[in-house]
Amino acid sequence: MTQEEGDTNNEGLIEKTDLSKIPRDGLTFRHISAYSVGHFNNDLCAAQWFVYLSWYINKVVELSPTLTGLCLLSG
Repeated sequence: MTQEEGDTNNEGLIEKTDLSKIPRDGLTFRHISAYSVGHFNNDLCAAQWFVYLSWYINKVVELSPTLTGLCLLSG
């Protein structure tokens, strides 16, 4: 591995990698960005759903916090 591919130099610092040399299997930066944004939105939706569900089970259904956690983990 050469210094240009991201190897460490003599001081132990990591050199910058030239991203144009990394094989991407035909994926462009635009494709990778689109997948990243889509995955972020999925995680954001799931996080909101779990927060609301835990509040609902704990406050409305009045289960203990331990059982609320077990209900969320059961899924």
